[in-house]
Amino acid sequence: MSWHQHSFELPRLQEQLSLDKKSALALATELQTQGYIKPLEKGLYTFTDKGEELVRAFAAGKVRRQTAENALIGLLARVEQYNSDPTNC
Repeated sequence: MSWHQHSFELPRLQEQLSLDKKSALALATELQTQGYIKPLEKGLYTFTDKGEELVRAFAAGKVRRQTAENALIGLLARVEQYNSDPTNC
């Protein structure tokens, strides 16, 4: 989901994912079964720690390949520099 809260109501899930009520309820039930959300309480589902981790992973977004390659090249250069310095033994 593109939004992040620690809890949500079923209509919000329906709206964000364009689901009918039956499908949203089925999804919420499966998320609960898998341990991503806690049972409905006061009209709200709340994320478990596992659910919060999943939300953060999706919120982080993707890294372009070139950005990742540049970061890796920089890291390997620093490792080589560190390893070639005799004072680091």
